[in-house]
Amino acid sequence: MRYPNSRRSDNRSAGGVRTAWLQILLWGLLIWAAGVAAVLLTQDPILVPGVFLTGSFLVPFALLFWVFERIGWGPDASRLPTALDPYRLLLAFATGGALGVTCSAVLENVLLKHLPHLYYLCVAVVEELVKLALVWLLARHLRVYRRRDGMLLGATVGLGFAAFESAGYAFNAVQLNHAHDWVAVLQTQATRGLLTPIGHALWTALVAGAFFAAARGGRLRVSWSVVGWLGVAIGLHFAWDAAGGVAALAATASAHRPIGETEYLDGQLTNPVGPEIAVYTTVLTVLQSIDAGLALLLGWRMWRQAQHAALNESPTHCCDY
Repeated sequence: MRYPNSRRSDNRSAGGVRTAWLQILLWGLLIWAAGVAAVLLTQDPILVPGVFLTGSFLVPFALLFWVFERIGWGPDASRLPTALDPYRLLLAFATGGALGVTCSAVLENVLLKHLPHLYYLCVAVVEELVKLALVWLLARHLRVYRRRDGMLLGATVGLGFAAFESAGYAFNAVQLNHAHDWVAVLQTQATRGLLTPIGHALWTALVAGAFFAAARGGRLRVSWSVVGWLGVAIGLHFAWDAAGGVAALAATASAHRPIGETEYLDGQLTNPVGPEIAVYTTVLTVLQSIDAGLALLLGWRMWRQAQHAALNESPTHCCDY
């Protein structure tokens, strides 16, 4: 948003702050690639944690700066009305990651002991509820609640969750491959990095946006709209995770062999034969593309509504993003 007397500061912001996320992403990719090359060349285990951390946090951290831009962070930067600040967002990123992943893991472990066959549903329900609880915890004392702020805060919590979870998956890939197959590790990091914007960040943004929009009298409350959007987020999360199990089931059926319980729950083929890999890849890609497309459509529509409401709230404005 540009105010009539702030053109000079906006130009400075547009040339610097508003491209920070892209600069971080590009420099991070170079650093990650250099780290990968060094590990492959030297086989030095001391370099491995750096590759893990860079690959896991690169995309979420770059997108965190995109969120900063949406609140007008930077010297003299103009902005749409918001109650958020960089400090709260940094706390949301760290809390959503460290505390969110830890709480989810503990609750899932307890729940799945009693409901092992509802693995995908239990994971989706627990993780979305934990992230929403963290949004509530971080937003309790905001001076005003707007849908746009809710989406930004929810996305930040989801980005932190995705970063810490990706680090865990990378470590698990090394354990499973006994540190010999680095391709599996790098593939895990690259895939999860590319999918970050359409996963935890988007799902939590949808619920948090509805949560903030339902606030009344300066207090957050759970309305039927919030419950409905929570159900949508859980459904998207469940469908995304279960796509791997469905793809594995379709692949083993194409080879006329029974599917193992581990293959279904992990959503991966153990020893694929014949056309299984092609069937698995096709089914997984189609199902997750449909899921991602629906999530993006819902997120885009809610963001448009939130932007429109924020613009109408400001007496003088001209949206520049």
